[in-house]
Amino acid sequence: MIRINLLGTAKPKKAKTRRRFSMPQLTTEGPSPLIAGLAIAVVLGAGLYWYYSKLQSTHEALQASIAEANK
Repeated sequence: MIRINLLGTAKPKKAKTRRRFSMPQLTTEGPSPLIAGLAIAVVLGAGLYWYYSKLQSTHEALQASIAEANK
């Protein structure tokens, strides 16, 4: 069955809802992101320095071994 509206009243339009960006709330609980980032950077830097010094000492040992073998 077909329904025909003879009254001519318009349907109410739905209002568009916009999502607004909300900033995350800063709390005093836990470490701040700046301090946590600095701590990670320091630990990473120390690890990379240790790895570099280990590779450097291995390189020097190999160079000494090659020089001894060439004699």
